[in-house]
Amino acid sequence: MTHPPNTRVAQLILLESVLGTALTQAGQAQQQRDVAEERERLQRVQERARLAKPRRDNDYTAMGSAGLACVTVLGPYLLGHFALRKTFLLAPDSRVFDEQARGLADHFWADYLGGVTAIGALLAVFLLVRPREFRQREVIIGGVIAAVTVLVLLPTTLSWWHEAEGNTVTSLRESAFPFAARYVDCASWEIEAENERWQHELWQVHLGQTKGSPRVSECNQVSVYRGWERVGSFELDNNDHFTESITVRDVTWSAPFTTDRSTTIYSTTAQGTRVRMKPADVTVELPTTDGRTITFDLAGSTAGRFEVR
Repeated sequence: MTHPPNTRVAQLILLESVLGTALTQAGQAQQQRDVAEERERLQRVQERARLAKPRRDNDYTAMGSAGLACVTVLGPYLLGHFALRKTFLLAPDSRVFDEQARGLADHFWADYLGGVTAIGALLAVFLLVRPREFRQREVIIGGVIAAVTVLVLLPTTLSWWHEAEGNTVTSLRESAFPFAARYVDCASWEIEAENERWQHELWQVHLGQTKGSPRVSECNQVSVYRGWERVGSFELDNNDHFTESITVRDVTWSAPFTTDRSTTIYSTTAQGTRVRMKPADVTVELPTTDGRTITFDLAGSTAGRFEVR
């Protein structure tokens, strides 16, 4: 049985209409799903951004605190002075045998810059190791801080510290030991000399007391210092004590030098220019109240060669 042409056309039109409607509905449903998914994605992004905001706030709080600490100076200095001197960054030079020789001014900026370096390193780590989403700018800042810390602050700190420690080593050799600040000091003499490398050495002869001595105003011990290093000493026996007078001889002098007051002793050329003496060429004589004389040369005192005459 055959269908009339008009009936077939109507069926095709109806089928086309149904298919079109179905496709339209399917498209609308897909569009609605896409919109819903996009809305969910945006919500998740907004949620992550909301959760990241406190981290960003903490970043700027940390940067502000670090900057304020560096500007106020005291915080980084105390950090460097009391903490970093126990680390490789500000490791003490083994040649510095007396810590009191370190001058505040010599080491101040090295201590301060060491503290700034430590603060910079901690801040860089804080900015770099935490979740980076929505923190790209802060991460870049952390990278810059890390680069400046490693390439500029660290080598500068090490250089300044080594220079300051070198100045301390020189001071231990060239300056006078603060004998009177630690012991009873009846009399002291400084002698300008030099070592075998032509480096300046300040030798000192100090008259002091044996620990626990009942004689408040009398000294029965001589101590010889090379810079801050005590190299020799001699103690009188019985109740004998020094007269607080000294005679110094040098092989290049035509006559000895005698004085009964504390002073600096040095040699001069014919033109009056100061020259440093050789420790082995300098002989010291210290009279005692019992009529004896303690004699030694500076170099020999380091080996305990004190003569009683």
